[in-house]
Amino acid sequence: MKKITLIVLAVAGVALASCKKDRVCTCTTTSSNFTSSEKITYFDATKKDARLLCAGNATQTDNLTPVASTGSKTTCELK
Repeated sequence: MKKITLIVLAVAGVALASCKKDRVCTCTTTSSNFTSSEKITYFDATKKDARLLCAGNATQTDNLTPVASTGSKTTCELK
């Protein structure tokens, strides 16, 4: 009986861990002149995948110039 219970709990844990749903990433760019905010929605994404994509948005470049060199800072957070 214990083995069956452990198997059921393991299957339930895996099912919950890979739950795909819509995830929202909020990116805020600040510089000395302005502050802007952008929300990006990832549809049917796991939390792990959305977190990686969201973190990648903070390091995007604009016209092949890194954001950090323009004196602005972009931070992204998965909600």
